[in-house]
Amino acid sequence: MIEKSPIKAIRKHCLSCEEGIIGVKNCVIPDCFLYPFRFGKNPFRKVKKGGKMNENAKKGLEKWRKSKNAQKSLQNERKE
Repeated sequence: MIEKSPIKAIRKHCLSCEEGIIGVKNCVIPDCFLYPFRFGKNPFRKVKKGGKMNENAKKGLEKWRKSKNAQKSLQNERKE
């Protein structure tokens, strides 16, 4: 069966890759392009005007961005 939504297809892939929900939550492959979408949600989706982003979503997105920035700075240090 073909998934109707790319996000649902990514979620299904992550569940099969990590062997279940616990594996997806504790995913050890943050370099994977699908990592931010592993919970079946698009963390980069813009909130409608007047809408508010969930506090947990905000914290998670900030944490992910910081980890990506830390990875980039480490890569830059290795190049030097």
